[in-house]
Amino acid sequence: MAMEPQFDFQPEGPDQKKQHQPQSVLGSNFVKIYPLGNIEGHPEVVDFELLDLDHVWAMGPSTRFVVQGKFEVSKPPPDGQMPEWGDCTEEELDKVVVQPNWFESMFQLDFFHGNTLLTYSSEIPGVVSFLNAWKYNYMDKIQKKKLCPDDASPGFGVPSKVGGWDMNEPTSEWRTGYGPKIFCGRNIKFDFVPMNVPPMFQGNNYLEEAQKSWPMPILDKLLFRMTFKKDLDHIFKNSGTNQSKYRFFFQDIYLVVEKLKLLPSVFNTLTTKKGVIRYPGVTRISKMDNVPHESFSYKAKIQGVQFPEGMFIFAVPKAVVDGNYKYSSNVDGNVFAKHNIKEVQFTFGGHSFFLDTISIGKIQSDIIEKKLFYDYMTAPPFGMTMDPDKITLANIQDGGKDTPYPHVYVNFCNYGNKTRIQPVAFPIHPNDERELEVNLIFGPGGSTRDVTYIIYYFYTDNNLILNLPKQTSNVFFSSPYLIQRA
Repeated sequence: MAMEPQFDFQPEGPDQKKQHQPQSVLGSNFVKIYPLGNIEGHPEVVDFELLDLDHVWAMGPSTRFVVQGKFEVSKPPPDGQMPEWGDCTEEELDKVVVQPNWFESMFQLDFFHGNTLLTYSSEIPGVVSFLNAWKYNYMDKIQKKKLCPDDASPGFGVPSKVGGWDMNEPTSEWRTGYGPKIFCGRNIKFDFVPMNVPPMFQGNNYLEEAQKSWPMPILDKLLFRMTFKKDLDHIFKNSGTNQSKYRFFFQDIYLVVEKLKLLPSVFNTLTTKKGVIRYPGVTRISKMDNVPHESFSYKAKIQGVQFPEGMFIFAVPKAVVDGNYKYSSNVDGNVFAKHNIKEVQFTFGGHSFFLDTISIGKIQSDIIEKKLFYDYMTAPPFGMTMDPDKITLANIQDGGKDTPYPHVYVNFCNYGNKTRIQPVAFPIHPNDERELEVNLIFGPGGSTRDVTYIIYYFYTDNNLILNLPKQTSNVFFSSPYLIQRA
């Protein structure tokens, strides 16, 4: 006879019993790792070389980058005097505004194992900070709190509504929310975990599940490299009459890692393991298309791909992908440019999906808008759990045209799981690699002038595989969807 919990007086509970069993982790050490060169002021290349033959590293919340510095202003000096840099305070909030997600817009991050550049995603240079600004704004509040424990975190520096980044509006999010946190006249410090970059960020949502450890003793030398842009003042937009100059003066960037003290038998098992270790994560692949101005349709072809879980399409100024974008050219405070897409048609391997029914690419249909409402809640872009307060029909209407992030999302999965929709007359296997053809149909006026259209497609199972061959000690990484490059 089962005993009700209130009458069950067992001498030891389940947790107490576990304490008497051998534990895998005996403790851990937290270690600061500094870059190879000096980074004070304006860094050019920041390299972190990582080699550890004695410890397995944990990839939980204690492993992350830390950035410290200060925003400074140089006002026009009197005639005959040299300009000087001083602390940037709240007095500047109505004179200048920083680019949303400003820190990631400053550099490109690469990750090497030995001499091999790890390939876990394939993204257009310069676009990552724009997409991650969208993610920071729309992600679930709990995940954002884990990623951004500091008030000054650039993840909070993103608008949530049109006009939110208006320096001329006293009640804007810039003037009353994020701006005072960074224009404070003193040093700021914040943690940084690059989104969807293994091994620090695993799974679809940060720390949603226990993150797999990183077996350093069996790996070759690792290198994290941040390559900064030459002109870091590109993140600022001054008011029309403001002649002051601004900068973020870097004081420190370092990496904190958690080194595990393991039971010897567990350490031996991990460092002699053969086979494969799959790291859960999102594979983000992007394609850019310079659509001729005022086009009413445009076909983009993506060759040799497995049918993805979904597509995420938006536009950015052409200067972003050209590498010479300056935030001073932004005129509306929005993160994505207007796309004017009214429908997305697509085929896979030449096969159509909708003939006599409403296509899921008809984003202006009220039926598809309602479908998208539930897709954002149950099967969101990149598998990211979203803030339910920001999933509204008003934010979805016409591809988010009335938000700072106008975009088109097409979910290729069936409701409730990751199985894919099938063409009308030809079944496809999940591992089939074929051509995905995307036809963008534009509304009145055609495609937007002076923008580049970005098409992301994604997979949310694994984004990095550690291969441990049985016949050799030469381990290597691979991607389930991309080719590794030397």
